[in-house]
Amino acid sequence: MRIRTSLYLALRYLKIRRSFTSISTLLSIVGPIIGVAVLVVVISVMNGFHDEIRKRHFGFIAHLLIDNYNEPIDDPDEVLDALSQFDFQGTPVIEGPVMVQIHKDLKPAALVGVDTDTDRYVTKIRERCLVEYKTIDGEVHTQSFQNAYDNLIDGEIIVGYRFLRQNGLRIGDRIVIHSLGKLKDNIEYREDGSVKFVEAESSYLPEELEVVGVVSFDMADYDSNVIISTLDKAADIKGLAWGQATRIKVKTSDPFQYFNYIPQMYRNPTLSKYQIWSWKEENKQFFAALQMEKTMMFILLVLIVVVSAFCVCATLITIVFQKSHEIGVMKAMGASPMLVTEIFFLQGAIIGTIGVGGGLLLGIFMTHIRNDFLAFVRKVFSSDIMPVDLYFFTELPASIQSSDLSIIAISTMILCIVAGVLPAFMASIISPSKAIKGDA
Repeated sequence: MRIRTSLYLALRYLKIRRSFTSISTLLSIVGPIIGVAVLVVVISVMNGFHDEIRKRHFGFIAHLLIDNYNEPIDDPDEVLDALSQFDFQGTPVIEGPVMVQIHKDLKPAALVGVDTDTDRYVTKIRERCLVEYKTIDGEVHTQSFQNAYDNLIDGEIIVGYRFLRQNGLRIGDRIVIHSLGKLKDNIEYREDGSVKFVEAESSYLPEELEVVGVVSFDMADYDSNVIISTLDKAADIKGLAWGQATRIKVKTSDPFQYFNYIPQMYRNPTLSKYQIWSWKEENKQFFAALQMEKTMMFILLVLIVVVSAFCVCATLITIVFQKSHEIGVMKAMGASPMLVTEIFFLQGAIIGTIGVGGGLLLGIFMTHIRNDFLAFVRKVFSSDIMPVDLYFFTELPASIQSSDLSIIAISTMILCIVAGVLPAFMASIISPSKAIKGDA
């Protein structure tokens, strides 16, 4: 019964009328709505960015990686047979830095030797051999180099799209690749720390390879540096024996269950000899930075809701002063301080409920029309505020997650309820006699 009375009075005091207090009350409700909506939109867009980046990383990296502690894997087939016991698919690769010579310029690059027969089932390199480009008239065309991937031979390479453009290359051009691994054989470190230059046992010759295809992962780091060759040619360049690999890429049924898979794999006698990494460990700093960015953005945007909570507090304090006479009368008639306290706690809860509900609906709606709004801004300002060459997104990605919505809703409700603490305390200590006399 007491709660019903408190709720009735709380709703009555918040009723919108033609007065300054009503305008203040309305603004105090709008504040949490806008704050929650902004939080939903920004966090959903950041989730979308993270999901897209993760998917594009999976286009090049694998779910799990197996290496031999910086030594080559001598028998990749043995590892692949062990992986088949877990229903995992694997592919041997040779990766390492090289120097690319284009005319007289030397530029660093990342060489990746692949076995196209098994790689297509583990990574998405073949799928990414579809390149979109714009013509002068603005039309978007797609060119496929999947046939070049399927028929890749030792004297051929597939390069990243940005690498091709930045170096002014065309399909059919030939480039020279210098192996850094072979160059190090000419240098010997003595015990005293000095360096001795020695003659190599065999003469060193760079490799000349033909560009036959282009790959695009829509990731600037990969598209600007990656050079893909056959596994045997990569072995020649890196000075490895044919059949060796620097690591094994593994595709599992669920990339997010790596913490369950790795302990099981280490129980296998063959796999226990090697080092097993997850995709998250391989890119630990990168994904940690993304998570930190999301966390910091959430904390900063919560400040919007905190400011709204101060507005709610100010509005409720104003209502306390305006209703001090009525509060005094209620107390004189026997209303307890707890009843008066409940009125203003309920007011904060009501404002929070409206703010959370309205904010979630508005935020979800704005998230769904985000690309329409982006197109409108582009049209009005006649400029691309999100260039494809910089962000690699033609549209603004977004992912609405229920866990984020729950955190936003709960934190906003807590802030709005806390905003009612001071007004409730002020109302509870009002003296009935002074309030009735108008001295409160």
